[in-house]
Parts: sequence; C-alpha cells; structure tokens
Amino acid sequence: ATATATATATATATPLPPAAPTALKDSNETASSVSANRTSVSGATSYRLDVSLTNTFVTFVGPYNNLNVGKVTSFPVTGLAANTFYYYRVRAFNGNTSPNSNVIKAKTKPH
Repeated sequence: ATATATATATATATPLPPAAPTALKDSNETASSVSANRTSVSGATSYRLDVSLTNTFVTFVGPYNNLNVGKVTSFPVTGLAANTFYYYRVRAFNGNTSPNSNVIKAKTKPH
C-alpha cells in the first residue's frame, strides 16, 4: 500500500477593521512643514496618512496619499508651501483599514 498525503486547509480569521483614530491638532509648524498628530487605536499595526489642499481630498500633496507612517503618533509632513492651509486625516490598519478620522486644518508659517 502507498500512503497518500491529503492537504488540509486551515482557515485564518481576517481581523475586523480597527476603529477610526482621532486626528489631533497639528504641531511644530514651520514655513515648510507641520506635524500631523493622532490618537492610538487598539489592534492597529500601522497608520495611513492623507494630506490635501482641500478638505474633500480629491487630490493629494506629494506622497501623502494613503502613506504608511508606521505606529508613530506624530508624523512630520514636509515639503509644504509657506503660509498655506493643508488638511490631513488618518486611518488605522491591521490588515484591514479603518474608516477615516476627522479632518484637521493646518497652516504653515510665513517665510
């Protein structure tokens, strides 16, 4: 008799999306950068950041479109224009993505 191997599928539970984090007021404003701040969410393995010139996020600034910013609670947004309003929002990620946070309006300093 010859033994035959049979593959057995093991189901891996996909985690539910984490709760949305709360975006907090920006800090460390300069003429070309601001720090985007947020709260932590239980179960999140990383966070995603969007930055736009409008609060509708139709277009994005530089690389700040679903940018993986790791687990830091404050992330420097650089390469910005002086004396300009920007908007940012964040999402938590754990294999699935949370809803968007609230939107924060930030302004860079004049030159």
